Amino acid sequence: ITERFTYLIDRHFWPYATKRHDDLFYTLLYDPGIGPFVGRYERVLRATFRHYATLCSSATTTLFARNFRTKKGSAQRESDEDAATRAGPSSSLSLGLRECRALLEHAGAFGGQLHGASLHSIFQGVTAVEDLSDDEEDDDDDEDSSSRTSSGSESPGDDDKSQALVLKVSPVTASEHDACPALSFQEFIDVLVAVALYKVPDPFTPFVQRFEAFVVSGVLEPLAQHWKQQGGNGFGATLEMGLEEVKNASKKASPKHVPRQASIGE
Repeated sequence: ITERFTYLIDRHFWPYATKRHDDLFYTLLYDPGIGPFVGRYERVLRATFRHYATLCSSATTTLFARNFRTKKGSAQRESDEDAATRAGPSSSLSLGLRECRALLEHAGAFGGQLHGASLHSIFQGVTAVEDLSDDEEDDDDDEDSSSRTSSGSESPGDDDKSQALVLKVSPVTASEHDACPALSFQEFIDVLVAVALYKVPDPFTPFVQRFEAFVVSGVLEPLAQHWKQQGGNGFGATLEMGLEEVKNASKKASPKHVPRQASIGE
C-alpha cells in the first residue's frame, strides 16, 4: 500500500501541485454560483460597501437604510431610487484599504492566516486581476451607485463616531493606504472571494457554499451585531432587517414539500 500511495503522489499529485495556476482566482470569480448569491444579497452588500466607503469621507449616505426600513413595499423603493436619480449625479464611491480593514475588524474576520499584510496583498492582487479583465462591468456598477446616492447625510455626531471607530481599529500607514487603489463594489466582492479562500480553505466543500457561509455568517451577521451594539446611525438594524428580508424571500421561493399519498395497495 505504501508503494502504491507513493506512486500516486509522485505521478498524479506533485506534478500538478507544484505548477502555478495564475487563473485559479480568476476562475473562482466567475464561478456560476457566485452571481446568484450576490444577486440575492446585493442590497445588503451594497449597503455595507457604501456605509464603510463613506465613513472616512464626506460622501453622502445611501437610500438603502430607508429602503429596508420602509413598510410600503417595492413601489416605494423604486420611487425613492427615481428621486435619487433626478437629484443629480454625485461622485462614485470606492472602498480604501483602511475602510476594508475596519470592516473585517468589526466582523471579527482577522485571525489565522488572514492579517493586515495578507489583506494588503489581496488588495493588490484583486487590482491586478481586474486589469486583466476585458469587460467593463465595474463602470456600470459605479454609475449605478452614483445614480442611487442620496443627497442627505448622517448627523455630524454619528459620522464622527464612525470615523473614530475606523481609525482606531485600522492602523494602516499612509504609504500603505496610498499604495493600494480604492476598490469599486465589484472589486469589493472580489476581495470577499479572496478572503473566503483564506478563512475557509476546505477543499471538500464547493467554494460557493464556503463563500456564502463566510459572507453571511462571518461578515454580514457579525457586522449587524457590532453596529447594533454601537447604536447611533441604525446601520446594525438596517443590516439585520436586510438579512431577514433575504431569508424570508428564500423561504417563499423554495418549493414546499408535499407528502406522498399512499396508494390503495400500500
